[in-house]
Amino acid sequence: MWIMVGTSARIGEVLALRRCDVDVTANPPTVLVAATITQTRAEGLRRKPAPKRTRQKRRIALPSFAAAAIRRQLTEAGRDRESYLFATKTGRSLSVSNFERLIRTFVDDNAEQLKDAGIEAKEFTTHIFRRTAATMIESVAGITLAARLLGHASEQVTRASYVVTAEMVNPVTAQIMDEALDGLL
Repeated sequence: MWIMVGTSARIGEVLALRRCDVDVTANPPTVLVAATITQTRAEGLRRKPAPKRTRQKRRIALPSFAAAAIRRQLTEAGRDRESYLFATKTGRSLSVSNFERLIRTFVDDNAEQLKDAGIEAKEFTTHIFRRTAATMIESVAGITLAARLLGHASEQVTRASYVVTAEMVNPVTAQIMDEALDGLL
């Protein structure tokens, strides 16, 4: 979960991460989002060599909490550079549906704690992490950076589907107006 918040990556993109996609020795540590896990009847479970859209390939600097989570995951991952960070006992990637089942179990087991935290259980999906990251980045650095982090070509997609707009407008607007109109009134 910390990796999803820290990267804003989709669950399929996180499950597609391999040892060779992360650099925890860089300053700051980075992760390359360059693939996703898909599953079809015809092909079964596979690693698609691009995110949802090819243009969404991106290298993301990791916040410390996400870097720590990746370091922990690396201790569990296979030693081969192509090893998935999130693998089954046989070394294959976890499927999105299996991970989402784990999330549903987590929600069922922690419904009261989620409610106490102000989170509706039915809204707690893997997408909540992506929306949270987008909202935090947009509130501090603006929609352009939030869209870039999510891999969106359009800020409109980010604004419409991911960013939760705060009710309170930044109070700096009052200060700006006071300074601009100082002496006129």
